[in-house]
Amino acid sequence: MNVKSLIEKIELLEIKLGNKTTNKNIQPFVFNSSNVIEVQKAGKRIAEHLGLSNLIFVITYSSQEKNTAGHINLNFDNEVFIEVDSMYRNDYEIVLAILAHEICHKLLYLNNIKLYPDIENEMLTDAATIYTGLGKLSLNGCEKQNVTSKTEPTYNGNITTTTTTTFKIGYMNRIQFAFIYKFICKIRKINQNDMFATLNSDVISEIQKISSQYNKYFNDTYFHREFSNDLLSNSLNNEILMKQKEFAKLLKNTRIIQTKILNYAEEYYKRYIKNLKNNLDVFRKHTQNTSYNNQLQYVKNVLFQDDLINYVEINKNDKELLNLSNSFEKFINFHNRILPNLLIKNAIDFLKTFQCPICHKEMKVSAVKIVKINCPKCNHSFIVDTGTSEMEKALKIKKQSVFKRMITKVKSIFTKK
Repeated sequence: MNVKSLIEKIELLEIKLGNKTTNKNIQPFVFNSSNVIEVQKAGKRIAEHLGLSNLIFVITYSSQEKNTAGHINLNFDNEVFIEVDSMYRNDYEIVLAILAHEICHKLLYLNNIKLYPDIENEMLTDAATIYTGLGKLSLNGCEKQNVTSKTEPTYNGNITTTTTTTFKIGYMNRIQFAFIYKFICKIRKINQNDMFATLNSDVISEIQKISSQYNKYFNDTYFHREFSNDLLSNSLNNEILMKQKEFAKLLKNTRIIQTKILNYAEEYYKRYIKNLKNNLDVFRKHTQNTSYNNQLQYVKNVLFQDDLINYVEINKNDKELLNLSNSFEKFINFHNRILPNLLIKNAIDFLKTFQCPICHKEMKVSAVKIVKINCPKCNHSFIVDTGTSEMEKALKIKKQSVFKRMITKVKSIFTKK
């Protein structure tokens, strides 16, 4: 049940008719519904309750279209013609419910109150029967059961067949009628005895279920004038506080990454570059210092080879470098999955712009993978990994997965058909 839609209809009626209707409920009454004159009197009684005593209502019985219990000609004439389906002429409660709905149509029409589409306007009219004090007529007559029995002789004796026919009047079901009725009684502070008076037992049971199931809509705190301001203030404060906590945590983690991890990685990189350059200078100098003494040269070359092998092995098995590299890669891959917007082209172009680690000259390459670079300024040779090939591949996979989901959804639609 769309409770919000029902309450919005009550709000509209309160705005448009709040100062034009009574808060009193008209009590159901018994009359001979098969007598046209009695029906006229019943219609007049309802019209007077709605303040339409200046109009003349002409009510007749006539067969209606399927799922149509009654019909009214809407115009600004003083004579109002209403038709009630003749199949209901022997049930005064159903006739009262139909008359309540049709005469409320006239009330809404005269006050220029209408909703679109038509089904919404019909439901608004059902709601108006309750809002204007005709709720008990609608509730008692909106759903009725007719039980008939038929006895037929057989060779084993007589067999009695019982048939139960349910008639449903109106565009809302009894649950919706009951909710609006309970809601109207709440906002008008109608006590329980008056609320239940002259209602049949099935209707009372439905209202009690509504009271329990939707009890949050029947709270005296809603009468307080500052309720909206207090709720808005509390909700905003809670929302802002929650967001502030989330951003505080994000900022803390960002500062840890920037101050500790990234700074450490950058310092580690600088130390490595400095160490690499120093060792390369020593190695290059050693190759230039050759000796004419073959024995000495032999010793020097052995030492050089050991130094070079040791240097390569130390750097090859550098656990700090491996751990940093692996942890960063996992971090990036994880965020590529949960934040795919980071994979857009202009977000990965920055990887192709870099600085020489020695002289810091800025350079840009078009490569999308690992490439060897010679700095045009200091002639330092180093390797750059733009990383864009992996990221563009991830972006392509992302697009393909979205496309596959779309294809699967389309196939499922046609399969169902």
